[in-house]
Amino acid sequence: MPGHLGQISAVFTFLFLVLIGGFLAGPVSADTDEAVLRSYGQFEVNSDEKKLIADHKTAKHYRVCAQKGPDAVPLNVTYDGKETTVAVGDCVDLEAKTIHVASGGKLGRDDILIGQYRHID
Repeated sequence: MPGHLGQISAVFTFLFLVLIGGFLAGPVSADTDEAVLRSYGQFEVNSDEKKLIADHKTAKHYRVCAQKGPDAVPLNVTYDGKETTVAVGDCVDLEAKTIHVASGGKLGRDDILIGQYRHID
């Protein structure tokens, strides 16, 4: 448990510094938001967006998950020339060099789909 407390403390310190930096330096750019999401194994896409989440020279094992909730939509996953749809709240395990994700349904104008992914050993 003490190891987890150190990790939690580090996350809160990082978030505090990001917030303070935002107040002092102005708004955080979209690239910074992407980097923060990526560091937590998350992505976000809107209705018209296809996002690259993995790009490797050799195939790697990944788990990709679609968000759950009342307004959630399925997630389209394209990997190495193949495509699959992940149902709301479900995950798919796959092996691929490149992975793209996109909304599998119509989102509202200002809505985004948030999903998760992680490398599986």
